[in-house]
Amino acid sequence: VVSALQGAKLVHLACHADVRTNSLLLSHQEDLGNISMEEVQAHLKLAPGAIVVLSVCNTGRGTIMGEGVLGLARGFLFAGAGAVVSSLWPVHDEFTNVLFSSYYTHFQKGSS
Repeated sequence: VVSALQGAKLVHLACHADVRTNSLLLSHQEDLGNISMEEVQAHLKLAPGAIVVLSVCNTGRGTIMGEGVLGLARGFLFAGAGAVVSSLWPVHDEFTNVLFSSYYTHFQKGSS
């Protein structure tokens, strides 16, 4: 999955996460594409200023350090993202669908 994201300008991931291990869980089967933040930081190079949307529960959380929050979102900033949209709480599929349908409608129009 990380190789498919190389150079991307826009990334939208809707999946599950394990905030204890800083991993995105793309499948319930471990060998089918989980992504660790270590893997993102070591191997992913996004387009400059890329936007990453993590439609995933609690991805804005992490360990607070002197340099900020160390967590799932930070890995994508390290990989070159100019902005990461993440959540501090659980997200529900139905409401997230409505939210991001509106988000992308406005995004395509150039709204901020």
